[in-house]
Amino acid sequence: YTASFDTHTLADGHYDFRTVAYDVAGNSTIATAVANRLIDNTAPTAQLVDPGTNLHSTVTLATNPAGTTDPGADASGIATTTFEISSDGGATWTTVSAGWNTTGVTDGLYDVRATVRDNAGNASAPSAVTGRRVDNTKPVTTASGVPTGFAAAAVTVTLNPTDSGSGVSDTLYEVDGGTTQHGTSVLIPAPSNGSNDGSHTITFQSIDAAGNVEDQQST
Repeated sequence: YTASFDTHTLADGHYDFRTVAYDVAGNSTIATAVANRLIDNTAPTAQLVDPGTNLHSTVTLATNPAGTTDPGADASGIATTTFEISSDGGATWTTVSAGWNTTGVTDGLYDVRATVRDNAGNASAPSAVTGRRVDNTKPVTTASGVPTGFAAAAVTVTLNPTDSGSGVSDTLYEVDGGTTQHGTSVLIPAPSNGSNDGSHTITFQSIDAAGNVEDQQST
């Protein structure tokens, strides 16, 4: 024999359950009670830690313990955490691991959300951040103003970095293997005493806001 029971008719808490069987003559038998069963109909709360504006490579997704709770004195406790991403404004969601390898998706804007579920099966409302950019494409830098032959005066080479994703954050260069410098304008001086005569090599690379580092170039 089975019977349904709506636990919402009781407050959350611990209860003992038993069954009593009656026959048509009015005789009854009381079964051994099942003790200390928890009723928990209160949903937990989730708070996603913002993974950042620009994301690349493997990103750690996490919830904030201060804002992720299973409230109430008779809570069953949080059992699982689910992380999901959406590239279409939340129309569809894909589950990802807490160590999200962003190289498995196309560069672009993503919403990220977390949902927790307690041991009684109650699910939290999602906690989400929107418009986080995945960018796993390295910037590209070219050099202009490089003379085709020898020059009799000082030469300024301009470095031209581009990045269609998160944007360029820095460009670094070295002249003849010297000190690393930052910027996009490289001056090769030509002192009158000829002390800087000869061929010179400029090595350079750019870094974007997501942390992608361009392979070193030279001219």
